[in-house]
Parts: sequence; C-alpha cells; structure tokens
Amino acid sequence: MGKFTRLRIRDIEVLDLVKNIIYNHPILTDIENIMKPWEYRLIPLWERITLNTVIDDVTGCHNYIGNRDSGGYGQTRDGGKKRLVHRIVWMKNNGEITNKEHVLHHCDNPSCINIDHLFIGDNAMNVADKVEKGRCGYRPTGALHKRPMAKLTDKQVYEIKVLLSRGYRQCDIAKDFKVSRNIICDISKGNTWNHISIQGL
Repeated sequence: MGKFTRLRIRDIEVLDLVKNIIYNHPILTDIENIMKPWEYRLIPLWERITLNTVIDDVTGCHNYIGNRDSGGYGQTRDGGKKRLVHRIVWMKNNGEITNKEHVLHHCDNPSCINIDHLFIGDNAMNVADKVEKGRCGYRPTGALHKRPMAKLTDKQVYEIKVLLSRGYRQCDIAKDFKVSRNIICDISKGNTWNHISIQGL
C-alpha cells in the first residue's frame, strides 16, 4: 500500500470520527475553533455551514456561529478563499450573483443565514438599508450632520481646522488627536465636518 493510499484512508477515518463526535454532541458549538484546520477542511462546505448554524426559535434567525468578520457576518473558506456565508446560502438557493449585487437582511442580523430573511439588492440599496436601520457611520441628513460613531467632537474639529490654517502638518495633528491621517486629510479638504467653520479668526 503506497503512502498516498494510506494518507487517504487516514483522512477518511478522521473525517468519520469528527462527524461522529459532532453529531453525538449537539451542544458543541464553533467547531471551526475546536478542530485542527486540516480536519475542518475535510468537511464539505455545505456541511460545515450546517454544523455551524443555530436556529433562534424566537426571531427565526439561523445564526452562523463559526468564524465571523468585524461586521458580524459569517465567513468560511471555500477553495482557499474566504467567502461570506449568507452569500453562499443565497446562491445555493437562487443561483449565482455578480460582485455588484448585495445580499441584504430583512432581520438586520448580520450572522443570520435564513434564506427567508435575505433579499438581493445593489450598492445603493445596501447603503440606504444601513442608513434606515441606523448602522451607517453617519447619517447624511439631520441637524449639523451629526455622526453618532464619530471619533472627534465638534470642538476638536474646530481646533484641528485652526491648526491646519496655521500650517501644522497633517501627520502631527493626527498623532496629537489619535486619529488616522486620512481623517485629518478629509477635514482639510472639506470632505467631512464642513459645518464647522473658523472664518473670522
């Protein structure tokens, strides 16, 4: 028996063992983090998704409890690439979609992969959906364009604009206020916080 044949038999034995452990222990969660990577990759894609899904009887959400990105969206590897799980679920049920198409949530729950809670839209619909549900970093309308997630206050922005007008370097200002240089650059160009004026100084 060759080395390759022995390896394949060993892989199959491990896969069967892993499946038995998981199926016999329903309270076991987040299997992606309790298995070795090579063991986890042996489980077929759709089976991995199913094993990492917990149904919420109250909301009806099918919550993906495996690996998630910073926004709370489930993600898994498929063919060596990271893919968003709710997109995989949508395409399995409705066919392929383009990169310009977004899969949105009626339930506003990023980890949900219940096909009945998903709908398709474009980028404009995605942005509008975020704003409507209060998940946007800032609201494009409202008094003085208030930003609930902003890192700076109006007073700090005023001080930054004064420093910029006096010739201070953007990188130095960014260090002092503990923000990225891009934020200072946007303020300087008037792309953000343009309701704060220092005219008359």
